[in-house]
Amino acid sequence: MTKLIVCAIAVVVLSISTISGTAYAQAPTPPPPGGPSQDPLSTERAKLEADKAAAKLEATKAAVRQEAYKAAVERTGLMADANANPRNLYDRAHNVAVVLYDETGRSYGVIPQVDEDDTIAIAVVPTDPNKPVSDLRVTKCARGSEVRVGGGRSGGVPRFGPAETPPSKSHLEAAADHCGSEQGFEATFQDNAGRTVTVSISTLPLNRFTVGLGIFFDMVTTSSFAARSVKGQIAPVIVEDRHLGGLSTAAFVALRLEKVDTVRARNTFFQIFSPAAGVSLTAPTDHLYLALNVEPLPGFAILIGYQAFREQRLVDGYMVGDALQAGSPPTDKKWVWYGDSWWRFPLFLGLNLDSSLLKNILGAINK
Repeated sequence: MTKLIVCAIAVVVLSISTISGTAYAQAPTPPPPGGPSQDPLSTERAKLEADKAAAKLEATKAAVRQEAYKAAVERTGLMADANANPRNLYDRAHNVAVVLYDETGRSYGVIPQVDEDDTIAIAVVPTDPNKPVSDLRVTKCARGSEVRVGGGRSGGVPRFGPAETPPSKSHLEAAADHCGSEQGFEATFQDNAGRTVTVSISTLPLNRFTVGLGIFFDMVTTSSFAARSVKGQIAPVIVEDRHLGGLSTAAFVALRLEKVDTVRARNTFFQIFSPAAGVSLTAPTDHLYLALNVEPLPGFAILIGYQAFREQRLVDGYMVGDALQAGSPPTDKKWVWYGDSWWRFPLFLGLNLDSSLLKNILGAINK
């Protein structure tokens, strides 16, 4: 009897276990935390679609930048290379600068150093082509002085280049030329939210004249006359004293046939070579210097020149060796344009230090 009861209990337990296992096997797998389960194939397909959309957006941005770059370059009068990398451009030979900005006014690259003779073209290219900017206009550009002297300042006459705003599109461009250093170049535009954004570019001043200090060796020998006692003579006699010019200084003004700045190296013939004239600092009424100013580096030039000078000459028929009863020999000063012998030919050779260079040197010393 006992065995039968034990067997019945074992059968019941085995039946319950079988039913429970079947129930657990048929129960659905609970979804993972964070949402329903994802099909791996669907996930990969969605990722490919997102990558394709991002690539398409980048291609659109690149095409817009390329179009903007081409339009800005052509506004300067140059032909743009269709395959060129859209970037900030500076062509010193043609006096052209091109700068690209985004909708916040941030440049897409380093802004080039431009000068007053350059044509400046800008293009505003939004980072999102679906959010265009509008109302681009040049607000500052005043022509610099044509006769500015290096180291000085001179006001300009207001003058704007083409600044019309094209119809609203994925980018805008505008241009202006000959923007003087007093104001530089400035433009404004409206972003997609209606905010006014201002961009500006400074310009280097260009000088028609430059002033410098000439330090040179003067090869001229001049004469002066005096009355001195001479052994064997009762009365003083007239003697001639010769003086070699030697190391001399003069203030020089150079006429720049092609206007120059005081920062960049010279890269054309007429930037390097220019005529110059100067007067002596010790005897300004007695010396006139005419020179060729050779300036390979800004502010530092070589002077090769010729001078005219006033020299003492005896008058009233007196000559060297004549007796003079009293006083000084009668003399007069006359301009001399050439020497009376080959060693007196009035040449000089030296250096010309531009006033801007001297100003920088003095500023460094006083710091």
